Amino acid sequence: MPETLLRRVIALASVDDDEGIDVISGEVMDDTDDQDQMALEHALAYLEPTLRAGRFAEADEYLTALDVGAASPLVLIGILSLTFWGKEKMLARPAFLVRAEERVRATLGPARAESLLAARR
Repeated sequence: MPETLLRRVIALASVDDDEGIDVISGEVMDDTDDQDQMALEHALAYLEPTLRAGRFAEADEYLTALDVGAASPLVLIGILSLTFWGKEKMLARPAFLVRAEERVRATLGPARAESLLAARR
């Protein structure tokens, strides 16, 4: 189950790795893609069991501690997707959503950001 969910999260914003193109930016992928994948794996490894166990305060602490300014749009969108189903019980998610939306808009532009964020609010 976690591997399947991770693949879906990564697929949200990337094309076949063989292509070497990032759908979000349209640029050739580089080493930061490995960092993004590692960040998503870390988020998944922590958030999925935490949320499944109903430990929403711990998930909130994770979101609060995350340096949104240093995270890539892919990672932020992935975390929003991972936490979507628990959003009603996560007190820190609304503030995280605002910070993540600002970062994604600043990085990708308003139109592209909106298309990626709309279903993750």
